[in-house]
Amino acid sequence: ARHREAAHAMLDAGTAYRCFLTDAELDDIRTSARAAGKPVRSPYRSGEITPPADGAPFVVRLRMPDEGETVIDDLVQGRVTVKNILLDDLVMLRRNGSPTYMLAVVVDDHDMGITHILRGDDHLNNAFRQYHIFAGLGWEPPCFGHIPLIHGADGAKLSKRHGALGVDAYKEMGFLPEAVINYLSRLGWSHGNVELFSRTEAEAWFHTDAIGKSPARFDMEKLRSVNAHWLRQM
Repeated sequence: ARHREAAHAMLDAGTAYRCFLTDAELDDIRTSARAAGKPVRSPYRSGEITPPADGAPFVVRLRMPDEGETVIDDLVQGRVTVKNILLDDLVMLRRNGSPTYMLAVVVDDHDMGITHILRGDDHLNNAFRQYHIFAGLGWEPPCFGHIPLIHGADGAKLSKRHGALGVDAYKEMGFLPEAVINYLSRLGWSHGNVELFSRTEAEAWFHTDAIGKSPARFDMEKLRSVNAHWLRQM
């Protein structure tokens, strides 16, 4: 209900609109837009088509700006810019009234007072869309930071064959919490040349300025070496 309330507030403000396209009509528009290298824009956005009679099913779409650029000063990636014409009018409420992820996460983050969002850089494109939902609701967007993903030693995306296991598996293999936290903290972040540090030190030293922009590589041998250090400390 809270998410629907936000979507209807955007309808009232004109930052969202009702779209009555059928699936077949939307497929045709998507095909044409893809061929032209343009984002999806519904004809209901500008009133080109008269809405059907009351009671017809509709989705609620975000009204993206047609002109200008969106700029995000990312805590990790720096200043990132995208032309607004490249952003599609995403769906925020489905025909059955259920919210999509994009709307729900913005409303939840606002209501919980979230000030900083740190996540994988595969979500960077989402930031521009979420930025406009925050703006459409008249809310101050949080600070975004998009961190490179961790790769395996061979440079490929991290998977189970590289050691992407649950933390319980490492516990069973004899790795100490201090070692796992120490090693994972050092992946993609650094405090000078310090390799071995406690969780307390990591908390005191950590700052987004020191996060690297390139993917880190998970090295099991290095983790074993760090674990050996913490075992000796015991």
